[in-house]
Amino acid sequence: MYALHTGISVAVQTISLLDTATRQFKGSLGGFNAPDAMAVLPDGRTAYVANYGFYDYKTVNVSKVDSTLYRVNLENGQVLKKITVQRGPDSLVLSADARTLYCANVYDNSVSVIDTSTNAVTTTVTDKSILGPFTMALTPDG
Repeated sequence: MYALHTGISVAVQTISLLDTATRQFKGSLGGFNAPDAMAVLPDGRTAYVANYGFYDYKTVNVSKVDSTLYRVNLENGQVLKKITVQRGPDSLVLSADARTLYCANVYDNSVSVIDTSTNAVTTTVTDKSILGPFTMALTPDG
C-alpha cells in the first residue's frame, strides 16, 4: 500500500510505503512536488504520481502549481519519465486495460489523456463544463 503525503498548502515531497499485512511503515519515496494522486499499474511496481505543487491559500498564489506527472519505479523510487500535463494535476484514473491514463488538471479545467505505452499526452479534453476537476471515476465501459 502507498500513502501520499499530500498537502497543497505546504511543501510535501514524499510517498510512504506501508505493509498491509503487518500494518507497518516500510519507508518512503521522495522528490515529489506535493503528490496529490497516484495510479498503480497492474505490475504493482510502477505508478504514475501527480505533482500538484504548492498553492498558497492566503494569497491565492498559483505560481508554484505544478504541471507534471511522474512515472515511478515503486521498488527504488526512480523517476522513469516526467510527463507534462496542464496546471494542477490532481486525480488519476487508469482504464481497465491500463493502456490509458486520465489526469484531471484543476487550474486549466481540463483532462489530459495519456497513452501508458508511450507516456505521451494524446489529447487534452477541455470544455466549459469542466471546472476545477478534483476527482474522476471511469465507468466499466470506459
